[in-house]
Amino acid sequence: MSDHAEPVEPTQTKPKKRRWISDEDADEFNNLRDNLRKHFGKGDDIVQESAEGYGKPQPKQMDAEVLRMGTRMTYLMMEGGLRSFADYCEAMRDELPDIFDDMRPHLKSLY
Repeated sequence: MSDHAEPVEPTQTKPKKRRWISDEDADEFNNLRDNLRKHFGKGDDIVQESAEGYGKPQPKQMDAEVLRMGTRMTYLMMEGGLRSFADYCEAMRDELPDIFDDMRPHLKSLY
């Protein structure tokens, strides 16, 4: 072994391939994901103020827009071959990491 080893160039990581979304549906899925993020106030241009409340925190009810976008995203994933609920939850966590906690109470209903 030599002390004068050449530095190794860092390799660029390839973007993660979505195994449940077909290439034809990728644009629609990205649009739905971005709209859901904006709906929950996680988009770049929306600032959501925190609401101070008393007592036990209540989960937000699912409104019509979350239902529409969430069911369409679920349909696109199932069309791509997703079948089990565990895989569905994992895929949603991978696709929506910043709003997954907001979406978690609704996952069973959307599935």
